Amino acid sequence: MRKRSRAEQSSECGPSMKTVRHVLRDGTVREYKYLRTKTIARKAYPENSVGGVIELYEHSIDWLNKKVTTKINYRIYLRELERLRELPISGVSRSTLLAMRDIIAEKRGKGAATVFLRICSVILNFAVERERLPANPLAGMKKKIGGGHLKAWTPAQADEAERKLLEPLRRVVVLGRYTGMRRGDLIALRWSQVDINGGTVTFTPTKFKTGSSPEELVIPLHPKLRDELAAWQRNAKCAYVLTDRFGKPWVPTMLSNTMSREVGRIGLPEGLNVHGLRKLSLTALAEAGCSPHQIAAVSGHSTLEMIELYTRSVNQALLAREAFAALTKPKRKTAERWKKTA
Repeated sequence: MRKRSRAEQSSECGPSMKTVRHVLRDGTVREYKYLRTKTIARKAYPENSVGGVIELYEHSIDWLNKKVTTKINYRIYLRELERLRELPISGVSRSTLLAMRDIIAEKRGKGAATVFLRICSVILNFAVERERLPANPLAGMKKKIGGGHLKAWTPAQADEAERKLLEPLRRVVVLGRYTGMRRGDLIALRWSQVDINGGTVTFTPTKFKTGSSPEELVIPLHPKLRDELAAWQRNAKCAYVLTDRFGKPWVPTMLSNTMSREVGRIGLPEGLNVHGLRKLSLTALAEAGCSPHQIAAVSGHSTLEMIELYTRSVNQALLAREAFAALTKPKRKTAERWKKTA
């Protein structure tokens, strides 16, 4: 009797090949196919367990409608919640989740702990909707740790970071402070979107209001950024503008974690992150006298309330002096009108 090949045997059990994709330094994607030697079946958990609810959520329309990048971030924190996978969903208490949050905060920072609680709340609300749980134990609880919003960088801090950070992170600081782009847009920016001669960067925001369509933004290049980009492009070996120390596109969480660690190493205050560079950029526009609508044209915000939130660190003393200078400045037209009537 002829002995069957491994490919023939595996075809009876399901897909015989495994496809792995790798992003090369130039940005191209290569696919490699391997023979599947073993099929590992995922353990089925009771439908009323934590693992069962997570599995149900990952097959729901709520999950399918999320962007790929959102799913990746969710999976990071769902893995933490899956430590309780054998536990009945009704047995998940607020105290247990808070204890897990504190451990995450100690190991990975307050931001990660805050996101963990928010995603836990999403899963628990889903369990309530699917009648697996009577109430969400995290309902009504403040989930943000430390209060307030993410810190904006000051120009002096950004200058110091440019002097002391290693080149991959230094470039993040330069591009972030002079474009006001979000972290996801920064790391997704390709050289094909940069027109150095025309002095613009063109991109479509990766984050936008639910139910709306993202609009393409064209950002003029600051003279300093234009010179920097020209120098970077001469030695570019990747399709992406920003790369890590290995010459590969940044992974979002890796960039945030690396930035947080390195700004501390060079002596900058705790809490500075990539998003704070966006606030620095928008604050600089506000201090330069730009209107909310002009700032929104750069940031891509759909509401002026968000502009106010992002520019809270505007130099109050400077703007106050300018306001009173405008108040005390003689009005030429008004003075001339009084002379005519006199």
